[in-house]
Amino acid sequence: AGPDFLMGVSLSMLADRGRLPRKAAQALLVVCLGGIAVGVLARASDMLLWPACAGLVYALAAREPLLPTPERRPIAQCLGRMAYAMELTYLLVDIVYFHAMKQMLGSPSGWEAWAVLAGVFPVSLVVGALAWLAVERPAARWLLKGPGDRRSALVAPLAAEPVRVRPF
Repeated sequence: AGPDFLMGVSLSMLADRGRLPRKAAQALLVVCLGGIAVGVLARASDMLLWPACAGLVYALAAREPLLPTPERRPIAQCLGRMAYAMELTYLLVDIVYFHAMKQMLGSPSGWEAWAVLAGVFPVSLVVGALAWLAVERPAARWLLKGPGDRRSALVAPLAAEPVRVRPF
């Protein structure tokens, strides 16, 4: 497993232990953003910026919710379910997208380069969502169905609670 995966697992396990109070999350957010800004301006190595980015993610994810949980749950669950499909497709999308843009536009510069760069994110989201709808969601339904007739699992609803796999 790569260091990014191990950091993600560590952050997940840390967040499972409880939420940060809002003031503590805000303080961590300011410290991490400041550290990232100073590191970028000083042209520091990514290895020095990476822990601050992890702290930023933790500060945003582990704080007390701004909205009550029931109002946030459907969107958060949907995005959480789509995350793995997006993780598996983004590199392929990135490669195909930038090769296609190079074929269509040559080597863009100025505002065209910024527009091309800004376009890859929505394309990655759409492809990831389509991969989730076409592959991952039907597979999850099939697996959650259990032994027996698995053909009907493609139309059965997903379980109410998402399956959580503990890495350790």
